[in-house]
Amino acid sequence: MPRKPRFIPPGGSIVEVSNRALEERYLLRPDPAVQLLSAGILAKAKDRYPVRVYYVAMLSNHYHLLLWAPDAKILADFMRYFQSNFARELNRLRARSGSIFARRYRLQIVSQEPETQLRRLRYLLEQGCKEGLVTSPLEWPGLHSIRSLLDDGVHQGKWPLTTYLAKNDSDFGRNRGKYQLLSLRLDTLPCLANLNPKLRHQFLLKLVLDIEEETKQRHRQNGTAALGISKILRQSPRQRPRSPKREPMMRFIHASSREVLTHLRRQFQDFLQAYRQAASLRRRGKRASFPSGCFPPSEPFIPALSAAAMP
Repeated sequence: MPRKPRFIPPGGSIVEVSNRALEERYLLRPDPAVQLLSAGILAKAKDRYPVRVYYVAMLSNHYHLLLWAPDAKILADFMRYFQSNFARELNRLRARSGSIFARRYRLQIVSQEPETQLRRLRYLLEQGCKEGLVTSPLEWPGLHSIRSLLDDGVHQGKWPLTTYLAKNDSDFGRNRGKYQLLSLRLDTLPCLANLNPKLRHQFLLKLVLDIEEETKQRHRQNGTAALGISKILRQSPRQRPRSPKREPMMRFIHASSREVLTHLRRQFQDFLQAYRQAASLRRRGKRASFPSGCFPPSEPFIPALSAAAMP
C-alpha cells in the first residue's frame, strides 16, 4: 500500500503523532520497565534529532506524542529511531517476536494558535480518563507527562546498552541487561512559554482538576467506575479489548480559526498537487520537479527552501 505524501508546513510545525499496537493488544501495558524503556528511548531520539517533545501519553495499546519538527525528514528519522528501538526492546521484554505496531504512525498538523495548542494538550491529558481506565491523569501508571510537567519537566528513563550490538559482538554478553540512565526533558508548549513557572503550574493543575471532575460526573451519570491501576497492570499483553475501537477519520490539520485552517489546507493542497503532477510526469518517463519538503519516489528527501527555526 503506497504511503501518503508526508507534509510539514515550511519553517516547521507542531505535530501530534500517534500509533496503535498490533490488533490493539495491550503490548504497551504500563509496567514500570515499559515506562522507563519508552522514556529512555525517547530521550535518546531527542538527543539525536532537533525535535521538541512537549507531551507523551503512553497507554496500554496506543500512544500519543505532541512534538515540534522542522520538516518531514527529521520527523521521519525521529519516529523511525523511536519506534524501531522501542519495538525491538519491548519484544525482548515480552519474550515475543514480530510487529509491535499495526501500521505506520499517524501525523496531524497543529496550528500555532494558542487555542489549538491547548485543545490538543487537553486531549492528551484526557488519555486514560476518557477510556474509563483511571479517574485522573495523575493516576495513570505509565508514561503520562502531566506528572513531570507539574514537577520538574523531566522523565527518567533507561537506554539498553545492547540495542545496537550484534549477538556475536564480545560486548553483547557483557552488556546484556545493562542500561544507561537518561533523562527526557520536556519542552514548554509555545502557548505556555510566556507564563512563569508558578502560573504555568497553576494552569496545568486546573486542567487536571477539570478533567477529574468531568470524569467523575461521567461515571456518576453512567453508573460506571474506572477500571483501576491494579486491573490495568494485570491485563495480559496478548489481551485486546472485547470491542476494539473503530477509529474515525482523523483530522490532518487542527486549527481554531477558519482563516488559519484555510491557509494550512491551501498549503497542503498546493504541495499535494505539485507532488502528484511531478509523479505523473515521472511515470511517463519525463523530467519532473518535485516540491521542496517531500520524499520523491526512490529518491532522497528534498529539503525545504527556507531554514526552519525552532520555536
